[in-house]
Amino acid sequence: PYVSELHIAGRLDKDVEGLLILTNDGEFTHRLISPKKKVEKEYYIYSKKPVTITQEMEVVVERGLEVDGEKFLPGRIRQIDERTVSITIIEGKYHQIKKMCKKLGIEWGKIKRVRIGGLILDQILKPGAWRELTKDEVKKVFE
Repeated sequence: PYVSELHIAGRLDKDVEGLLILTNDGEFTHRLISPKKKVEKEYYIYSKKPVTITQEMEVVVERGLEVDGEKFLPGRIRQIDERTVSITIIEGKYHQIKKMCKKLGIEWGKIKRVRIGGLILDQILKPGAWRELTKDEVKKVFE
């Protein structure tokens, strides 16, 4: 497809890296970004300091976090290692992951989107690099 026909299906903040899908299919984009479709987006948060995810933190995220009067839909949080946490959400509000981290007391150093639906970020790709998805990978987005 021509570059001028492509648009981003779900944004990333300029200081966040990771999986980003470009498409020329408006229906695909709508299905991907609509919270009603419940397509998960998973982010790894690399903390500046060691962090421990408590059961209380898990419950707060699973019930839906509220930050400064803004309500976020239920998500999941889990420990990856001493300084890495995974947060999974089904919406993508402005600075949502950063706001959630602040509320939870996680001092983030880097945030990376690693998964959209069943599609996992290709670790071979360097930041700024891209490749076309296979038909099977496109289907995985909605699994």
